[in-house]
Amino acid sequence: MTYIVTVCYLVVLMSGISEALSIVHSKHDFSPGGGGSGFAGNFKTSSTITEICVFCHTPHNGSSAMGVLWNRTNPANPFDPYTSSTLNAVVGAPTGKSLMCMSCHDGITSIAVNTLLNAPGSGNPTVSAYSTAGDQLGDVYYLGNIFTDGGWDANIGELVPGDLPSKLINMKNDHPVSFNFDAAMAADSGIKLPNNAELLGRLGIAGNRRLECSTCHNVHDPAIEPFLVMSNDNSAMCLQCHNK
Repeated sequence: MTYIVTVCYLVVLMSGISEALSIVHSKHDFSPGGGGSGFAGNFKTSSTITEICVFCHTPHNGSSAMGVLWNRTNPANPFDPYTSSTLNAVVGAPTGKSLMCMSCHDGITSIAVNTLLNAPGSGNPTVSAYSTAGDQLGDVYYLGNIFTDGGWDANIGELVPGDLPSKLINMKNDHPVSFNFDAAMAADSGIKLPNNAELLGRLGIAGNRRLECSTCHNVHDPAIEPFLVMSNDNSAMCLQCHNK
């Protein structure tokens, strides 16, 4: 499966937008020695994990529901979405590309343990953690685990890892996602269509525009941290959709 690495260098079309893909040495590179601090080093298989894309994609036995050769299971816990007295959008649980993001960033789900549909290595061995701690993004927020140095802070759910199954994945303090942007904009004079072509294209076509994590983030391009589509200096990206 080592040839899957070449996928990261292809130019593909996603949502009608051409993207030059390269996660090599970025924080989304979980291979040993990658930019993600070699997170794969905290897993053990019958062979060394050398694939870069395998933590999200696989050439075989991927999820037919999610597409894009998706190699991950969806989060099992229910979500508690963002709400506000001034919000005119109808926001539910993350769907589509946002749900894909949550398969790592919900603060609960492991990067590789019991989440990969097609494990790396010869014979597809089971992936297990060297330690029971440290296999979820965001567990840095909690004491008593191996990642208390601030290295793995990109969680959204804010649940203590292992605190399952009753609690919701808290998204109340995060930007709402997975909602119809056309309907929200029609009901709210405070938001507008962006004039940035990249952002506009990522919202989709008129009548079917949706705001997802992928509207503002390009997971394959680390050029603008944290994987932003455009610079947010002086809130430039925020002001593309918000009037203030």
